[in-house]
Amino acid sequence: MASSRINWHAAVPCLLAVFAVGATSGQLLAQRVLDLPVRESGRPDVLARGPIAVFWNPAGGRIPSQRGEALVVDVQGPHSTSLDGVALVSVFRLDSSTAIGVGFRHVGLGEIPVTSTSPLPDAIEGTLDISETTLSFAATRVVGPSLTFGAGAHFTRAAQALDASDEVEVGAGLRTAARNWVPGFGASLGFGEQGTDWAVGAEFAPAAAVLSGGSLSVSYGIAGSPWYHGLTHRVALGATWASRVRLSAGIAGEPDVGGRSWDPVLGAVIEIQRYSVGILREELANGIGAVHTFRLGVTF
Repeated sequence: MASSRINWHAAVPCLLAVFAVGATSGQLLAQRVLDLPVRESGRPDVLARGPIAVFWNPAGGRIPSQRGEALVVDVQGPHSTSLDGVALVSVFRLDSSTAIGVGFRHVGLGEIPVTSTSPLPDAIEGTLDISETTLSFAATRVVGPSLTFGAGAHFTRAAQALDASDEVEVGAGLRTAARNWVPGFGASLGFGEQGTDWAVGAEFAPAAAVLSGGSLSVSYGIAGSPWYHGLTHRVALGATWASRVRLSAGIAGEPDVGGRSWDPVLGAVIEIQRYSVGILREELANGIGAVHTFRLGVTF
């Protein structure tokens, strides 16, 4: 009788890399191992703006000036792994003060072959699917000149091949804009079956332009999660020119097997009429490699 086995010669390097990526984030690996961030800037996640905020802070999704905004994000993991992902997210305007958003995120490894030991050694009988899918929903409401509230939910279908648990999380957030030398703030709180995660951040953006039509900002954020063994920190500088070019450079401090690592994050977004393109490079801890994120946005 034929028996099946995983082609561990191909699988072990991938799995070790994924577990290492999880370890750099201090995750509880038995629960969540496919941790691949979906970001578009180096600023703290709780201060994210636009459609991408559906994944981080439901109060961060700005009200579109037209009917809505859509974003496609391609995430490529370190070269030492076959880990990659894709995210689709859109925000729709209901009125001048209200918007709703929906997001889809899929992260996974390349297909790992399952082979047979008899009667023909190494005959491929199928593949092992190691992937994770998340559906996210958010509602945003502007209640003042610079204050926004939001509520959201995330439904995650975990990697079944690794015996991971599915997760349902609901949460809320708030956001204030930085303007006229007054700092802006962001906060989010989520409740899931594994525990509570939270994040807070602050941003200072002087009104004075450093270039013609440009400005600078500095931001800091801290976050905690049941998937992490410690707190994460993010510090970033941002620059905007003519409301068309946005640059960010920062460092991310995450728990790792050695205590804590500080790694660089660099990002850029360019808007051209209704469209925007961007790239982000984020170095992971323990020398595993870098995550590269490419994004394409459109206003409709």
